[in-house]
Amino acid sequence: ALDEFEMKNSLDTDMVIVYVSGHGTMTHETVQKGKEKKAVYRPYIVTSDTVTGRIEDSAIALDKITNWFDK
Repeated sequence: ALDEFEMKNSLDTDMVIVYVSGHGTMTHETVQKGKEKKAVYRPYIVTSDTVTGRIEDSAIALDKITNWFDK
């Protein structure tokens, strides 16, 4: 939904407040950094339709939300 949301008629001085009431979880992911692999823990917000075992595909990555608001 955040990808489709546009802040039409908004000003730079406007403030957006997002309140999330729920649960979160962390995933353990391995990323390639040059020749070495590194373990990364990534926080997610768990939604009512989050699927256990498919967190990356069905929950909301916290960094996706923070990156969206940094636009």
